This record gives sequence, C-alpha cells and structure tokens, in this order.
Amino acid sequence: MSRITENVKRELGVRPPASSCIGAKGKRDANWHVPAHYRLEVWQEAMALVERVYSHTAELPLAERFNLIEQLQRAAVSVPSNIAEGAGRGSRADFARFLLIARGSLMELDTQVLLASNLGILESPDSLQPDIYRLLAKLNNLIRVQRRHSP
Repeated sequence: MSRITENVKRELGVRPPASSCIGAKGKRDANWHVPAHYRLEVWQEAMALVERVYSHTAELPLAERFNLIEQLQRAAVSVPSNIAEGAGRGSRADFARFLLIARGSLMELDTQVLLASNLGILESPDSLQPDIYRLLAKLNNLIRVQRRHSP
C-alpha cells in the first residue's frame, strides 16, 4: 500500500453508521473506520501509479509543463478518483459505470505515455506501461464481476 494511503488512513476519522461496524459474529470490524475503496487493490495500485506518474513527470522539460505533462497527471489522478467515487455510490451498477470511466482514463494515460515517448519527452514508456497494463487487467476483472452481480 502506498505511503499516501497509509497517511490518509491514519489521519482520516471517517466513521460509518454504528450498524455497519459490526461483523457477522457480532464483533466490531477491524476496518470499520476505513472507506471501502481503501481496501480495493485496484484503488491502491491506481494511487501508486499516480505517484509514479508524478515522479516521472517531475523530471520532464518545463516547456511541456502545461501541455502533455499536465494531461498525464490529470489522467492518472482520474483513475483512483473514479474508482473511489463509484465505490461510494452505493450500487453495483453505479460502481461498474465509474470503473468504466476509470478504465477510460487509464487508456488516456497509456496513450499520453506513448505520445510523450514518441515525441522524445519521456525516455521510455516501459517505466509506466507494465503498471498501466496490470491495472487495466484488474480493472477489467472487477468490471466483469460488478456487471455479473448487477441487477
């Protein structure tokens, strides 16, 4: 889990209704105070990808600061943001819809990484693409599960 996620979990005092804090055996769930999307592996990996994108783009030419670099960063941030928003919506259908939006943002990021590489702005797409494709596979699996269980 990323450094950011651990810090947010420690600092955030989100408390769900008391009834949702009690597990099946009548005992308090150890993670009752953590928003549901924090426990999703796809969200955790998307958060880590954002950090890697920011790390890679910090070293790029300032001439691209307000062009491709900013678009790379926005697309990366959009992925975990949409996963979180969908998880907070309360229905599997809404969650699946936001996962599709997150997948679209991930494909946008992939395209921008390739463009940056082709234009000589980013040395190699190999530093980010394996993570993008791994996250894409996990997102696709989660979308499939959510659709299968949606009314």
